[in-house]
Amino acid sequence: MFLTTFYLLALPAFALGSNQLSNPSLRGNDESPLLDSTNGNLNTQLETSPLENHRDLLFCWLFGCDDEDDTEEDECEEVIPAEPFDVESYISKRWYVQYQQEIQYLPKEQNFCVYAEYTARRRRWWSRYELDVRNYSQKEDGTPVNSGDTFFSTLCAYTPNKSSPSKLAVAPCWLPTFTAGPYWVVDYNEQEGWAIISGGQPTIKTDNGCVTGDGTNDSGFWFFTREINPANEIIEQMEAIAEDKGFDISVLNKVDHSNCEYN
Repeated sequence: MFLTTFYLLALPAFALGSNQLSNPSLRGNDESPLLDSTNGNLNTQLETSPLENHRDLLFCWLFGCDDEDDTEEDECEEVIPAEPFDVESYISKRWYVQYQQEIQYLPKEQNFCVYAEYTARRRRWWSRYELDVRNYSQKEDGTPVNSGDTFFSTLCAYTPNKSSPSKLAVAPCWLPTFTAGPYWVVDYNEQEGWAIISGGQPTIKTDNGCVTGDGTNDSGFWFFTREINPANEIIEQMEAIAEDKGFDISVLNKVDHSNCEYN
């Protein structure tokens, strides 16, 4: 492959000739033209040929090029998760999901009676997982969907980097930890009873901010509360914080907690 790449890049270059290759506009710097236009000779820069354009475009396609028109606004703001973060406090009680992004394993059809529970896991010498995770939801007809129904659906979590305890990762317990997807506690207030969760760093730019993907890993966005039916002010506060951190909250869908019976 590398030989083919070199051939594709080199062929247009050899065909251009030395005069065209000396054109400063192709060298990508701010040098003046080699010929002085004030001496009366033919000394203007040669126009860029289609072959040169082909070469430059091919180089950018293979290796990437900086776009001078790019601005910071075209990039997603780096998300700094909650600091400091007390995981024991965070997992002490059940979380009720108020809003969530639709992703591969959380279709809108399951946006009923959704909650999440976390418990400290008895450590095994062969496993790095630290928490047991239970996600529960229902379909509109009341059919339950529980992440712990089967051996293969049981979930676990761990902290990949102990210096960033709010950056957790989740996967089925039977899979190795390197397969786990990011679960970041973006912001959290135990006293007020709410948390904002993201499936890692959002990387997809939209008209309203940035979002994560909608697959399995590196996906998802949630608003958690301790109360089943929190005050509107709590939701508005989370919305403002999420938008301030660069999230597009328009991807969130409301969870229906009416007609739910919780254990």
